[in-house]
Amino acid sequence: MKRIWNFLGDVRVTFWLLIAIMATMYAGSLLASIDYKLFDGMNGRAVQDWFLETGITRLAYTAWVPFLFALFGAFGINTVACTSSRFVAVLARRRSLSVRRLLVLLSPSLIHVIFLVILAGHFATFVVIEQVRAPLSEKGRFELPDKSGLTVEKIEYENFPDSSRLAGRVSQVRVALLPDGGGGERVVTEFTRPASYRGYDLHLDMMRKRENRDAPRPAQATPMPKKSNIDDETCNKEKLYHIGHFKPTNRPELYLVATRDPGLPLLAIGFAIMLSVMGFYFANYRSAE
Repeated sequence: MKRIWNFLGDVRVTFWLLIAIMATMYAGSLLASIDYKLFDGMNGRAVQDWFLETGITRLAYTAWVPFLFALFGAFGINTVACTSSRFVAVLARRRSLSVRRLLVLLSPSLIHVIFLVILAGHFATFVVIEQVRAPLSEKGRFELPDKSGLTVEKIEYENFPDSSRLAGRVSQVRVALLPDGGGGERVVTEFTRPASYRGYDLHLDMMRKRENRDAPRPAQATPMPKKSNIDDETCNKEKLYHIGHFKPTNRPELYLVATRDPGLPLLAIGFAIMLSVMGFYFANYRSAE
């Protein structure tokens, strides 16, 4: 049993797992670039739901996804075995070490423990996340994943001043929402200032309306840009917002995004603690020798 445990915690196993993870992610990025629309459907959904509904029908493109999860699972086991072995070895010497030296020697192991917490946070985000995105309109209703709803009470737009080079463009949007039944407190959200409601984070999003290419145009109308210029199915949406295609009379469409991400607190807290421990380690590792 000890030989198996030592093998699982071997740094050489760590090296080859990292190589396999990098190769799988690189291959996945190439496959995703071939069929971006297929993988874009994963956004905001639990990965297992997406895979069982959509991904399993295109295994030639998606088989790398469960394989990547398996590799990260093996990497987590490897980290647990390696960290625990080092932790036990350091604690065995604790009587001969000063408190500062002991803490310095334990810091790398603690960082690995926090890394496991962060890895668990990513896993929770991928498999438990709830997200819904829908357009907003005055007096319209927005339904959350838990079937509760919010009614849009008011939408206020602020534009850049006429003296600005961005005149005619939206600088800020403020949306007031009322819970179903009208008994709850008003929820107000703005760009860069999300609101919280029933455990969901409410964010505003805005998408420029695409031109209707089938609609009749005046004879002297300026030719429309080629379809490939703004409708390419890639993750790069820069061309969709290109300043040359913007018309101030066409206000972008407003969306509300509701997200419940149980992995986010683990990520935020984990990174904060990791940075603190790393700061302590680098500030004390020489003085504690």
